[in-house]
Parts: sequence; C-alpha cells; structure tokens
Amino acid sequence: MDFEPFLKELASLFSVPPEELTENFGLDPNTNWDSLTIISMMALMDDHFEVEVSGEQLRRCVSVGDVLRLIELSKET
Repeated sequence: MDFEPFLKELASLFSVPPEELTENFGLDPNTNWDSLTIISMMALMDDHFEVEVSGEQLRRCVSVGDVLRLIELSKET
C-alpha cells in the first residue's frame, strides 16, 4: 500500500515538513490533533484508500503509525 501521497497531505494538516511525519510522530494537542484534524483525516483516508473509520477509532491513535495500521486493518475487512 502506497502511503506517501496520504502522508504528504497529512503533513500539511499538521503543518510539518513531510520528512518529519514518521510512524513515531505523536498525535496530541501540541501537533494540531483536534476534532477538525480528525474530520479532515477521515476525509483523506476515504479519498486515498476508500476507508471509512470513526472519529473514536482515530482518537484512540497515538501516533501516525497507529493511523497507518488502522488503514491497513480497515482495508482487510
């Protein structure tokens, strides 16, 4: 699965350079992790991967790696 285009847009949401957005990048209020970002991320996931997840599922993610695993798991079902 090619995550690069998704990660580039995600970096824009977090206002960080794409190279800073690694799997270990933490999702917390200090990194613009708020309800607007969650809704935007849900739209990105649908656009890039045709995956629909709930806001609650995303709120449980603590890192970008968790988001990528959520996408992979959602594609399997």
